Amino acid sequence: MKNEYSVDHDVVTIYHKRRSGEVIESYVSVEDLPRLLAFSVSWVVCEKANGSMYVVCRKGKTTLKLHRFLTDAEDGDIVDHKDRNSLNNCRDNIIKTTQTENMRNTSIRKDNSSGHKGVCYYSRNGKWKA
Repeated sequence: MKNEYSVDHDVVTIYHKRRSGEVIESYVSVEDLPRLLAFSVSWVVCEKANGSMYVVCRKGKTTLKLHRFLTDAEDGDIVDHKDRNSLNNCRDNIIKTTQTENMRNTSIRKDNSSGHKGVCYYSRNGKWKA
């Protein structure tokens, strides 16, 4: 790993310097540090259109997400961040899961009017549906 990092007890903080000069921190478990150090790449933070961020590296033509690298996820595997913080890649926060379980761990959408996940209002008949 080419990034600067620091170790505090059982958590490694990885520093990602953006072109703007802003430094963003991501986290991994100290047990994963030897594996990251052996992987000679720079990990960078990418931002999705919705504002969420995640850590990736580019190795040749391949883009690899840090949480998938740390869990040895294969194509088709779903990896979830329990606390919904995609910059927290500590072992106790990332798990392989099913698509159903992953969707249960989402936050309420901004356009939600019921205040509950999975409940929507049908204006045609004036009723709520779960």
